[in-house]
Amino acid sequence: MTTPSSSASNPRRMPPASAELATAWAFLEDGLGEIMANGPIKYSKYMTLYTVAYNYCASSMYGVRDSAVSAGNRSKYFHALLPLQREDALSDNDGDRTDDANINAAGAEVIGSELYDNLVRYFALHVKGVKEKSDRLQGEALLRYYAGEWDRYTTGANYINRLFTYLNRHWVKPAQKEGRVGVYPVYTLALVQWKSIFFLDGQNELAGIIHRLIESERNGQTINHGHIKKVIDSFISLGLDEDVNKASL
Repeated sequence: MTTPSSSASNPRRMPPASAELATAWAFLEDGLGEIMANGPIKYSKYMTLYTVAYNYCASSMYGVRDSAVSAGNRSKYFHALLPLQREDALSDNDGDRTDDANINAAGAEVIGSELYDNLVRYFALHVKGVKEKSDRLQGEALLRYYAGEWDRYTTGANYINRLFTYLNRHWVKPAQKEGRVGVYPVYTLALVQWKSIFFLDGQNELAGIIHRLIESERNGQTINHGHIKKVIDSFISLGLDEDVNKASL
């Protein structure tokens, strides 16, 4: 994974609209790293990233990339194509779907899936790095670290979700309608990775820290409500708000 400093010192050129996944993703990954580390970036840079993501996804509408039928993806490509061929065979409207449309749809399936898989790996690696830095922390220091990283992560994930609007609309939504399990809009995907890699392992400890701090406040000590609120917000966003008794705050 690239770092913001390395991408800043050696900026990549914007890939052409016909760029393959490896080229497009290398450029996108640099930008994602900058967003996750620093939050908002310059509008011009953001729009460049958006354009690269859009170009890569939208190009499947005009034909299948060579990578979609390369040796490594050939079986996946034809697996995606078979249901379309079977649907044609059962259709009474011979002119409703051409062979080219079948190929383009299958190519879009492969292209969307590959890009989505890269995002899964990206968020997973990022969250693992965040979690590793928390392993040596305890008590209020852990709560403070978690609150800050959660805020940074969700801010970045929101921006990244918008970058991949086209992927969400034209690959994620159709995949969900088909009943595919484990496919989410990009922002939700980011939350799923955070929950499974970081949160579930430490939720009991975090809840315990919050309860102890609340008890300390009742005994006259001053506590930081801002950190507590951010952690509770994460419980709510991850569907785990029952684990914290908010009424006690």
